[in-house]
Amino acid sequence: MSNDLTPNRTRENYVRAMADIHTRIVSRRTLVTSAVLGNFVEWYDFFLYATAASLVIGPAFFPAHLSSALATAASFLTFSVGFLARPLGGVIFGHIGDSYGRRAAMVLSIGLMGMATVLIGCLPTYRSIGPVAPALLVGLRLLQGCAAGGEWSGGVLMLSEAVSARHRGFLSSWSQVGVGLGLAGASASFLIVSSVSSLDPAGFGWRVPFLGSIIVVAACLTVRLRLPGDPAPASAAPVPPALVALRRFPMQIGLAIALRSAENGGIYVLTGFTLYYGRVLHLPGDLILSAVTAGMVVECVAMPVFGAISDRIGRARVYAFGAVALACLSIPLFEAIQSGQANLIRLAFVIALPIAHGAMIGAQPALFSELFPRNVRYSGVAIGHEVGSALAGGLSPLLAIGLLRCFGIKGVIALLCILAIIALSALTATRGRIFLERNS
Repeated sequence: MSNDLTPNRTRENYVRAMADIHTRIVSRRTLVTSAVLGNFVEWYDFFLYATAASLVIGPAFFPAHLSSALATAASFLTFSVGFLARPLGGVIFGHIGDSYGRRAAMVLSIGLMGMATVLIGCLPTYRSIGPVAPALLVGLRLLQGCAAGGEWSGGVLMLSEAVSARHRGFLSSWSQVGVGLGLAGASASFLIVSSVSSLDPAGFGWRVPFLGSIIVVAACLTVRLRLPGDPAPASAAPVPPALVALRRFPMQIGLAIALRSAENGGIYVLTGFTLYYGRVLHLPGDLILSAVTAGMVVECVAMPVFGAISDRIGRARVYAFGAVALACLSIPLFEAIQSGQANLIRLAFVIALPIAHGAMIGAQPALFSELFPRNVRYSGVAIGHEVGSALAGGLSPLLAIGLLRCFGIKGVIALLCILAIIALSALTATRGRIFLERNS
């Protein structure tokens, strides 16, 4: 009788095993979709604003008597405000994520980000309500920055914690595909709007990309509300996780800040600043936008490739390669822009963005997640990532504009070289001493 039951038990065990494999596959797909959509919204919204700051925010929200350069500088100042709020968002959402669960933090962050972006698209201009307009704009930028401070870390950790170290670089790098798609989507949205309508500050056309983000936000919220619970239930700690991370892991946080500064500062010079530089050179309005879009589309393929390479040769080596490429490729990139040749400019962006930025941001998710133990990982990653964003990402376009006016394009190239040196120095100084979770 027992022999008769053996085949049935074997079949039952096989069915259970297949069901378990199917569940894990579906769960990982849901996690990847959630992370990609979340990063898409974050970077679409932030780069959308960076693009608008270069093209329309100045004349729309500041007095008409300001010169073009001053209006652009003022618009980039409001852009920087969002970055200043990111560390605060990292602390808040890091506490939620470490104490109450990754999913709760991710749902709240994406909802807040979407609300702030849509409201920017609804704001009256300076001509309508005077100084209240830039004040409201700054307030919404603070909300955007706070939400973005928790978004990146949550999406990255949901992926990196769901896989072993052997494949962590590849799987977690998929979250950054959302970064590339967001940057490309923001550029493409303004290209489409500018082709069918003028970007008149008093018109409605420039508002459409901001209002349209509600579609992706709704899709992302739908996916995140279906996410599985955390691998290990989180519980509120007596000491805030952010304080624990700052006390016990200052070197790890310092490394994350330095690496993020090179990557984030670099990408906003290569994208946001180059839009302004194209206007200075009187290039066609959509030329740099189309070049950035093409470069980011190619980078979406490069990110998982570099993530997989980091599984083979190590995160630090891939990141160092990207930092060196940032410095080396900046010279031919700006020479191509100065040439004014459309095909050469597009080719330069298609090469520079995937290699320099793609290598750094492809390795970054796994590298950062391996710096901290699980109980403070969300807080540690968020603080390092967002302080680096505030220091470099928000200020780099302003610094680049100032350096251009004082020293010409050589000053901007020097800025990119300094960012690369900061990353390389941090990797060298901490080499082999701080990667806690690589083999866990």
